Amino acid sequence: MKNMLLIFGCLLFTAQISAQTGGEKILGTWTTPDQNQVLEFIQDGDTYTAVIRQADQVEAIGKTPISGLEYKGNGSYKNGQIYIPKRDMMANCSTKILNERELKLTIKVGMMSKKVTWT
Repeated sequence: MKNMLLIFGCLLFTAQISAQTGGEKILGTWTTPDQNQVLEFIQDGDTYTAVIRQADQVEAIGKTPISGLEYKGNGSYKNGQIYIPKRDMMANCSTKILNERELKLTIKVGMMSKKVTWT
């Protein structure tokens, strides 16, 4: 019986670790290419949201320019929305974790797209 409990405990612990190595890779802070903003990705239910934590423009701190990103596996997040302040509009976005310190953000407006790398 002790062996069964030990095995069950190990399986539960392993399952918990596996769950944390999925979509959680995006969690933490990322810096924009121009280095004027630091955003923190947080989990919001089944999706991920970016909150501005540091910015040249103080009024931007605390705002959530990216929301709704869904983890699709293999470091990819899709179906998100990003606010573009210069155009006062929302656009579709997706991200891909390139490595431990690089995230590629793709922004799509109609047929146009732009890719930037955050660190």
